[in-house]
Amino acid sequence: MESFIDPAFVELSSHLADRRQAILDAWRNRASADPEQSTARMLTRGQFENHIPPLLEALEAKLREMGDGHKSAAIDENDARKEEIRHGVERWQQGYRLAELMHEWGHLHQCLFDEIESFAANRPNLPHRVLAAAHQELNKLIRDGIDESACQYNRMQQTEAANRLNDMKTGMAKLGEIEKARGALIYHAVHDLRANVQSVGLAAEALRENTGEADRVLFATLVQEGVHIVSAMLEELMQLARLEAGQEVIQLTTVNAAEVIGELYGQAKPMADSRHLFMHTEGPADMLVQTDPPKLRRILQNLVFNALKYTDQGGVTVRWGPDGEHWWIVVHDTGPGLPAPSATMKPSARGGEGVGLSIVKRLSELLEATMEQSSSEKDGTSFRLILPRDYKHAEAKSKSKSGE
Repeated sequence: MESFIDPAFVELSSHLADRRQAILDAWRNRASADPEQSTARMLTRGQFENHIPPLLEALEAKLREMGDGHKSAAIDENDARKEEIRHGVERWQQGYRLAELMHEWGHLHQCLFDEIESFAANRPNLPHRVLAAAHQELNKLIRDGIDESACQYNRMQQTEAANRLNDMKTGMAKLGEIEKARGALIYHAVHDLRANVQSVGLAAEALRENTGEADRVLFATLVQEGVHIVSAMLEELMQLARLEAGQEVIQLTTVNAAEVIGELYGQAKPMADSRHLFMHTEGPADMLVQTDPPKLRRILQNLVFNALKYTDQGGVTVRWGPDGEHWWIVVHDTGPGLPAPSATMKPSARGGEGVGLSIVKRLSELLEATMEQSSSEKDGTSFRLILPRDYKHAEAKSKSKSGE
């Protein structure tokens, strides 16, 4: 479209700036009313608006420039792209499905379209080319936002897949080491052990009971530990596969969340004591919520035991509390922190968390929970989950999740 100068653009820019909060409110209301956007309803206003206000400011600046010919000091196209990238990454961290994010951009488009049309309706002499150019800029804003969001989701999925691949490679390497150890043990210690040995674990138990040589007992112990590690890893991979295949069904019941967390504390405290780390819990003694207790425990087990595993000094704190129609729980450790998510982030240096955090993410989606992550070398790592206090139409929800 041919460029031209028209003061009507300045007027439209001022109108959109004055109406910015009203536009954001309308956008949030549309998203909250959309049954496909369950995650959006659990975000605070600041979390929901995210990086969109600077993008609206950029649109207003572009329209003003078209009206008076003077380039604004507002964010340029490169800055706008960075905001779009951050928006996509943070929506991923907040637990959005890609379909939810696409719906959200569509709602924003409709709200801005309606506002521009309302502006035009009150100005019957507004040149058609002004309206057409304004819609062209709006379409560009939404198109670029969708493009960047989709690209970020693709990159984040690739990173998640790379983490899983790395874990599987580690598991395969462990299996190779165990197979070599089994051969050496059979050759040196057991004459009557045949090729039909059912598992490396059974062979190690036989060696521990039938030989008194310290080095062979130690070797057997190492094999057992290796089998345990690989078994746990394979179990996690199987659970992740079930989650991604949609085979997990949520069974909602009303429980005291504090008691569920207390049970987890009892499981984790011995590990903390053995590593000379503190294990603290902070929260109300009674807090009735509706949830799937085994899945909630699985989420917290992954977060708490990983936190203990990768913390050398200090310890882990678990906090929880109510927040209106939701409740929250925070797991914080004083460990080395995780790499900051970015468009080019690599698998985590805290090895083995690829599968564990993927499971946490998928289980959180099942429970309609939002998960926020913050991490730094100075302050450690925190995971904050925000969950519904109860679920409307729980029976219908359970059926839909099971594929009935």
